This record gives sequence, C-alpha cells and structure tokens, in this order.
Amino acid sequence: MSEILATIGETDITKYIIKDSYDINSEPVYQSWQDGNFREHRIYTRDRIEGDFEVIFFDEDNGAYEDFLELLAGSTSNHLTTMGLFVLNDSSFEALQAYVQITAKQHAETSDGRMVNKMTLKIEEY
Repeated sequence: MSEILATIGETDITKYIIKDSYDINSEPVYQSWQDGNFREHRIYTRDRIEGDFEVIFFDEDNGAYEDFLELLAGSTSNHLTTMGLFVLNDSSFEALQAYVQITAKQHAETSDGRMVNKMTLKIEEY
C-alpha cells in the first residue's frame, strides 16, 4: 500500500486516517437499458473512484480538527473537493475532484480527559 493514502488539496491527511477503515476503490460506470426481452444491456463509460474512510483527531493535535475542517472548506468549491486518493483495487494514487460527505461518529471526552473527534468521509468522484 502507498505511503500516502489521501490528500486534500496539497495537504497529506494520512496520519489522521484510521487505516483499517480505508476503503477507496475504482468502480466501472455503465450506461444501461433494458430491452423488450427484459435483458440488460450495458455500455462502459468510465471508472469512478468511490468509497469511505474514517479520520480521528485528539485535542493534543494542537487544533488539527479545526485545521482539517478549514482545509476541507478551502479545497472545496461548488461542493467539489480537490483531493488525491490511493485507489486500493488499482494500486494507484489519483488526483480528482470529488463529492465529500462527512458523518460525525464521535465528539466526546475520553476517560483520561482528552477530547476526541471522529468522522467518516464518504467519497464519490465527480
């Protein structure tokens, strides 16, 4: 696996990714239709990179969570984020524009008093 898993803009965010959660792959996209005999016909149009991964931030990261949100906002225009992703099933690193959906998973204080912020990023190539 590549050393860098993901970048937003030019910034490497790999150190915040929970490695076991990384699931980014390239999937074929087809134009399809059904004929009068109910058979599906497909024409391959392109490959699309999609998937998701989780990121986690602890408060001792000196504001990394807020910096991450600012980085994401600064690299996003018209709801498209400029990023680079390591594609698992192609074993390649691709630069792309993508729709990024964020789902908060955790915003809590740990038993030792640290704050933790964990979220899932769902990626769909434009």
